[in-house]
Amino acid sequence: MPSQDASAQAVYILPPSLVSQKGLDHAGEPTGVGLGWIHILPIGSPSHIVEKTGGGAGFETYIAINHSRRTAIFVAATDGPVDTHLNLFNATNKLLLAVAGLPPLPPPQPKPAAKRKHPRR
Repeated sequence: MPSQDASAQAVYILPPSLVSQKGLDHAGEPTGVGLGWIHILPIGSPSHIVEKTGGGAGFETYIAINHSRRTAIFVAATDGPVDTHLNLFNATNKLLLAVAGLPPLPPPQPKPAAKRKHPRR
């Protein structure tokens, strides 16, 4: 029996249904959002990751869970530049999947160029 109700990590919003999103992809391309937990890859995928970033008091925290192999990793690091944390999140995902004996996440899709809202004058 899980220690937490499944609804706590359920997907409630699909990213394509959002008008825009910023900051959800720190650790990978999100495939679902729910109660602060981000899902990477479809739920049926063996490499599916449920992740959450956090922090405070000078620390950045990250937890990544792979339910199919009952494997999880939690990391905490002192606060620093944003790029450092993005690398930490991505490296944690790679480590999680390697420990679980699963293939790594696919490379991120290229993002479309941002459209200008106002023409240049």
